Amino acid sequence: MICAHDADKLECLIQAVEYREQGCANVRPWIDSSISKLRTASAQALAAAALHMTSIKWQNYLP
Repeated sequence: MICAHDADKLECLIQAVEYREQGCANVRPWIDSSISKLRTASAQALAAAALHMTSIKWQNYLP
């Protein structure tokens, strides 16, 4: 159940990052909310990676 929760929050985070890349403003609260709800260390590491690369790089990322 925890992994499913984190997967959902990661999807929200990635969507917000993609919107940010497209120029949408005010996505920071969405990003912060998604990050704050992550429970596992692996999900937190994936979130950090998603925030520090483009969505194209993210699609090809393997931790």
